[in-house]
Amino acid sequence: MRLSLRQYISKKFMSSKKASVVGLSLGLEGVSLCVLQHKKGEFICVEQTEFGYQDWAKALTEFVKSSKLTWAKCYLALTSHHYQLLHLDRPNVPQDEILKALEWPVKEMLNANESYVCDYTEYPMQVSGQNKIAVAAMAKNEVKKISEILFAAKLDLQSISVEEFALVALLPNQSDPILSLSQESGEEIILNIVKDQKLYFSRRIKGFENLGSYSIRELEMGLVDNLCVQIQRSMDFFESQLRQAPVRQIVINLDTRLQAEVARLIEKTMDLKVGHFEPESMSGQGNSVQQASFTALGAVFESYIDDKKTLSTPRDNVNAEGSV
Repeated sequence: MRLSLRQYISKKFMSSKKASVVGLSLGLEGVSLCVLQHKKGEFICVEQTEFGYQDWAKALTEFVKSSKLTWAKCYLALTSHHYQLLHLDRPNVPQDEILKALEWPVKEMLNANESYVCDYTEYPMQVSGQNKIAVAAMAKNEVKKISEILFAAKLDLQSISVEEFALVALLPNQSDPILSLSQESGEEIILNIVKDQKLYFSRRIKGFENLGSYSIRELEMGLVDNLCVQIQRSMDFFESQLRQAPVRQIVINLDTRLQAEVARLIEKTMDLKVGHFEPESMSGQGNSVQQASFTALGAVFESYIDDKKTLSTPRDNVNAEGSV
């Protein structure tokens, strides 16, 4: 029998019911944080907050102290402004040698002299004749700086992941593909197609960074139509190139107060069911998870349900394997 995400995480926390864990996301405009606890058999979000980048290290330290979260486990996810996501040919080497073999391809593609920390994930399905992997790379100095800030705030950093991967963990584990559209404030839209809680396809859609400033009339005058064109192109690739069953469900979590209207317009244009992107683990619990906290929330859940390695490990290991 397949456990739901909520059931799975609930079982994980049975041995430490009073423990709190912290999810963090570093975005374009600031830092988002959510605190999760296991209460009455449920894993719930008990606190959320945001910090601007100015003095965020000091604000985080004060928050940890005032909320009595000293040395709580912390899971971090980065948005695209902090890393590069590359699609590279998989090196023809054993799996335990892939990171080492990626050193030169990553340096060559980034055309930089500085050192990078990187990790990768393999796609469950490939275009015929290809063998690509998704490689996330971040400047080693940035990883060290962020790790030291979290250590100084007395948080126990467990992992660093990236936005595309973290959002996958918020979707239900089902065999029918789901297309999700997610967006943090002022950023590009992330389009993921997920099946069996595995990422089959991901891309960023540019040109909608100011979506929250548009009126309903502007949305109806072609803006949503343009978004639908990008959605259709992604679905066509998923179905024809990856030879998968058609997408029948879309969920959205976009940076606009007119989200319901956007969903209605997409549904009308594409003749598909479109709903609000509600984290599967939180559904039915009455939790109000802020839009900006989705990536932070996913950072926690990904670490509990995904066996793949993340971009980095705790502070003591920033010089370990994975640096290029």
